[in-house]
Amino acid sequence: MLSHFNSNILLLIVFVELHPTILRGQEILLFNNNFLSIENQSDFQSIELIKSFSDSEIWLGFDDGDTGSVYKYLFRNENDSTYLILKDKIILPSDLNHPNDLQIYNDSLFVTGWNNTNKAIIGLYHKNELHHYYTMVLDDGWHLQFSFFYNSQLFLGIVNNTEVILKPFKNLNNSYFIKLFPSPMISSNNYINGSLVISNWLILLTSFPNRLYFYDINNFSFLFYIDLYNIDFESEGITGYKKDNNQLVLYVGFRVPNRIAKIIIKLYTENVASSLIKNDMQFQLVAFPNPFTDSIRIQIVSPFDQTVSLDLFNILGQKVKSPINCNLKGGLNIFKMDLSNLLAGSYYLLIRNGATINKSYKIIKTN
Repeated sequence: MLSHFNSNILLLIVFVELHPTILRGQEILLFNNNFLSIENQSDFQSIELIKSFSDSEIWLGFDDGDTGSVYKYLFRNENDSTYLILKDKIILPSDLNHPNDLQIYNDSLFVTGWNNTNKAIIGLYHKNELHHYYTMVLDDGWHLQFSFFYNSQLFLGIVNNTEVILKPFKNLNNSYFIKLFPSPMISSNNYINGSLVISNWLILLTSFPNRLYFYDINNFSFLFYIDLYNIDFESEGITGYKKDNNQLVLYVGFRVPNRIAKIIIKLYTENVASSLIKNDMQFQLVAFPNPFTDSIRIQIVSPFDQTVSLDLFNILGQKVKSPINCNLKGGLNIFKMDLSNLLAGSYYLLIRNGATINKSYKIIKTN
């Protein structure tokens, strides 16, 4: 059973770049109306949505300990949990007790995850009749964390330490794979807990930190990421749809306790973004990807036109790069810096307006 979780409205503003058009993302979490608590006490793991004009379907995966389960609900009104009606339940076999990702394609439900012995498993079910077609155990050492469909192909997301590899299901027996760069795994202590393909994007959800990574689905190049600030729960599962040209509606699962947040991301063109940013009247500095390997993009939001200098220091306070003068326009400004000659480690970006330090930002260089 699902019910509303009452809390305050949290409004978060983030800035993203999507080549070749600069976009602004405005992320809204409406906890009071669109944050649903899940009374199931098992470990919430995954979520999938089938959107329709009448009754949509929402599927939730749970780790029950010795077994796993998948619950199917009818979702008649996105803003009222009383319209969530439990329709079916699948008891997963013991070798698939940890359903880390759910994907529905045509009439098939794909369950990907692992079992208590850390064996990577794929389970295939008929989504309407709930028939179990087969279960496939993958090679030892495969840490299968997510899956998705693109161009009628099933892709498996395999994690090895901090590397993320995409492998088409039809090429399991050969050496072909795609390596995501930069990796959404910033350390071996965080996880990829869901995937979603919308429009031309592959969106990966991570925990520790809770973050949404956007990749171009056509060539799997990195685009941007969005941090889910002020959420102390572990993220578990993502689904959603594109409502119109500039709005994404996402449902992200969290635990403990088990709950689902509705997230609306609005994207604007560069001119509209700059106009909106000017009204915020706040100086902001963001760098991505972070950590980085060679180059990094610097986003500076300025409330008015001004000239500033950009300095880079190591953790000992030593300046490692000559100051760069930046002529900022009021609004969103983006610069690219080549830092391939730096040694791996932590550094600090400082923005100065004369003798005044407007903002500092920590960045991490990796090999």
